[in-house]
Amino acid sequence: MTHHWSVRLSACFALALLSLTLVLPNVCVADDEPDTSTTEPQTKVNWADRIREAKVQKGEPINLIVHTAKDCVFCRRWEGSLGGKGDFESWAKTHPDVHLFIVEREAIAFPETVDNYPPDVQWLFERRQRADKLKLITPTFEIFVRRKMVFKSNGLRSWDQIAFPSLKDLDSRRSASASE
Repeated sequence: MTHHWSVRLSACFALALLSLTLVLPNVCVADDEPDTSTTEPQTKVNWADRIREAKVQKGEPINLIVHTAKDCVFCRRWEGSLGGKGDFESWAKTHPDVHLFIVEREAIAFPETVDNYPPDVQWLFERRQRADKLKLITPTFEIFVRRKMVFKSNGLRSWDQIAFPSLKDLDSRRSASASE
């Protein structure tokens, strides 16, 4: 009987650890400006703080880059008619300076290739290639201003709970000029 309880306790502990990775997607390793010349460990970034501190000018583009894979069921749900992509596209009609780019690789098991990146964001492929970070969790949602990553989250749930609200908030805080 004691053995069954220890197995159940171990399973509960493992499930709790897994849930933490789903609940706290806004804390992850910064990889938007890699420096491969050092061997120091990368620092943790609190994406909620970073996007709160981000500044964007009126008329300046905000780029939402979504990393997906053809065999990712969560990516298909996000792209579906009732998913997040539809919500974004409806909202974006009245927010023309916010642009969506989808980087879709062949399969979750494969790394991204230059052909997966739309031409306007090929610079990101080159950056990721230098940092050897071409196999992201899918779906991953990233927000860039002036080619600087100001937000990153992983997982379908993070879209509704964190990513889309953060994108809307950033767009609503646009300043009229560089002096503001």
